[in-house]
Amino acid sequence: MTAFSSILMLLDPGPVHRGPSLALSAMEQNDPASIEDALFNTNKPLRLDDWQYIIIHDSRGQSGSLEDLEQAWNRYYADRGLAQRGAGYHFVIDDAASGADGRVEVCQRWQEQYPGGYIDTEGDDHWNRIAIGVCLMGDADSRPFSHDQIESVVRLTRELQQKFGIPRENVIVQVGQSEAPALFFPEAEFRRRLVD
Repeated sequence: MTAFSSILMLLDPGPVHRGPSLALSAMEQNDPASIEDALFNTNKPLRLDDWQYIIIHDSRGQSGSLEDLEQAWNRYYADRGLAQRGAGYHFVIDDAASGADGRVEVCQRWQEQYPGGYIDTEGDDHWNRIAIGVCLMGDADSRPFSHDQIESVVRLTRELQQKFGIPRENVIVQVGQSEAPALFFPEAEFRRRLVD
């Protein structure tokens, strides 16, 4: 397992609450101003100069929604006698098990502009502070993501790139268990659709 795919958190942002949800796969039917508000109208001022990367993760087989993912993480923490801190991502893209396939959920970490919590390797916490964490519910090693999930991750990533000036080469795909590209994530197509 690589540093990018670790699930322990070094930073405790306090209580975790779910934020707003938005189905970006249907964005063409929505008012662009409402999309902008849902993504960038955060509780704390946006850290415009701090966010330099976007890291795409998968949930390693956990299905459903942000609520399901947070329950799994909190069980993990409880089993180890640690404080429950919820999911370590900024955005979660639900799968069909949630009943809202492709829905983008805005996590409390994003609302409060807290660092991510997906890196646990000593000395590598800088990634938590400079990279926006996006989690696709599912497992890139065992089954394909849905069309709606892929559309949402592309659209969300493009919106984040444009807002923060993040170049294509600073979008890191860290899905699956190995260093090789994951079997069921269409990385070439995904990269082709990113902002230059």
